[in-house]
Amino acid sequence: MFRTRGRNRTVQTKTNLMNISFSNELDKIGLQLINIRATFIGRLVVLLEAKDLNPTSS
Repeated sequence: MFRTRGRNRTVQTKTNLMNISFSNELDKIGLQLINIRATFIGRLVVLLEAKDLNPTSS
């Protein structure tokens, strides 16, 4: 039982690090993540949007 918890914690930590890295890379190219969802055939659908670099201008 303790092994499962350790593995889950390790996977969660790796996932968090990947998410931070992915977000940082998106920031570099001016995009932001809107949504991620999985399909039944094992694919991910990722919705990205251009970042508003100057939010105060109209």
